[in-house]
Amino acid sequence: MLRVKTNVELKNKLSNTLRNWLPILHSSLSDLGEAMAPFVENNPLIEVKSGFEENFEAKIPKKIQQGYVQNSHSEAIEALTIQHKSLYDVLQEQIDAPLFPTPLSQLIGRHVIENLDEGGYYEGDSEAFCSEHAISEEQFEKIRLRFVHVEPVGIGARDV
Repeated sequence: MLRVKTNVELKNKLSNTLRNWLPILHSSLSDLGEAMAPFVENNPLIEVKSGFEENFEAKIPKKIQQGYVQNSHSEAIEALTIQHKSLYDVLQEQIDAPLFPTPLSQLIGRHVIENLDEGGYYEGDSEAFCSEHAISEEQFEKIRLRFVHVEPVGIGARDV
């Protein structure tokens, strides 16, 4: 029987190229210029500039800095920054005189807006609201029916 022994040893030697790169790889960004100094002195073709001191505003065209350029990207960004009114905001603006002139009618209008479902139908508890504020259900319905004149059409109606 023939036995073969394999002997594996790990060599702890680095090549000359790796030894030259080691100080550069160990240096931080702020010390990189100092670590590169010996290589820069030996090679006249190398020029080292700091990226921290670079003025990036000089690279941006003046048209863009002054806002004269409009393209699909700038228009898309601008469209995202413009605030659109929600349905709730639009309805709150309409709960004023002349449609809802009294504080009670405005209170009922806000109650109706706060109790709208996804379809815009009113599904609040009218009886509890009326008993809490000491008003009749006919009074409540009379004011709720004013939503016929509110935009968008059909908002605040009852789902039958």
